Amino acid sequence: MSAVEIKRFDEGLPVVQKIGQAVTPQEVLPDDFFSPDGAIFAVLDASCLESLPVLLEAEGLEHVSLFSGELASVAGDAAPYLVRLPKESDLLRALLTTSEDGKVKAGAFWAAQAGIFVQTSLSLSQLRTHLRRFMRVLDAHERAYFFRFWEPVCAEAYFSGLDTRAPKAARWFHPHDMSEPLMAMWFPVHALDGANYLVRCKPNRELKHVTAERGSFRLDQADLEIFSHLQWRRDVGLIADKLKETPFEKDLPDRDQLLMLCDATMRRMIGYGFTQLDMLYLLCVWEVQYGPTFEQQKDAKSVLQIMGRMEKPAEWRFAQVKDEMIAREAE
Repeated sequence: MSAVEIKRFDEGLPVVQKIGQAVTPQEVLPDDFFSPDGAIFAVLDASCLESLPVLLEAEGLEHVSLFSGELASVAGDAAPYLVRLPKESDLLRALLTTSEDGKVKAGAFWAAQAGIFVQTSLSLSQLRTHLRRFMRVLDAHERAYFFRFWEPVCAEAYFSGLDTRAPKAARWFHPHDMSEPLMAMWFPVHALDGANYLVRCKPNRELKHVTAERGSFRLDQADLEIFSHLQWRRDVGLIADKLKETPFEKDLPDRDQLLMLCDATMRRMIGYGFTQLDMLYLLCVWEVQYGPTFEQQKDAKSVLQIMGRMEKPAEWRFAQVKDEMIAREAE
């Protein structure tokens, strides 16, 4: 039995913001996004949406910070907020709308990737109590982390990984000390490959019979592998995007091929101990400029020799490689 059902909706969203636009996001959402049995809440990161607290007050939306005490007041413009969203909310419409150029603008917040939606009949205060339990997590070594589970790309990866871990899924969707479950969670995703879609994560009907995981909330090895893979994809995408902004004398390959080039080059260079992103970016620049495995070419023997001196610190070796490549460019 799969503990959760993951369904991806590729059509209709985000709605593109246009003058005289007739279609609203509410009209193209899946039929079960709104339910008479539960309300829609959003967990939104104020650091992703400028003046979010002001927007919430201006629309008169019921909301509360997920932070508590002094931290809630100090981190107001960078705190995560739990917001109850009526069906006709202007904020809901903006969260599901994108501008024509894909940038964050007034009334078009999709690209901000500010948060996720939760469907439940719990009250605002009850849901806040429940979600706060997941903000601080421990790993196998008892190290504590701040878990930003409301990031859409992160949420899609994490919750998809709960399909074979029913006790952990039950902990999320069936709070042991509350009378009502979470009916579903929805993630408006702007993926690392540029795709846009809505994801629904819904508990299996049999999950209510599963004994939920208790004790300190932890990240297990499966979670760490999910986040490690996600971070790698982000780093590869970041360097690929930076390469697109770099002037070259030759045309760059299309995005998919560029991602493959960056992935292969970064993995190869990490084998030499070069792990910093600024180093990996320049190494990818040289890979584009001089061709595949540039360090193994006949006229780059000194570069390969320097890279192979593993007894030396990576910073020292990279500085030497950089000098060699600058001299090569000057020839």
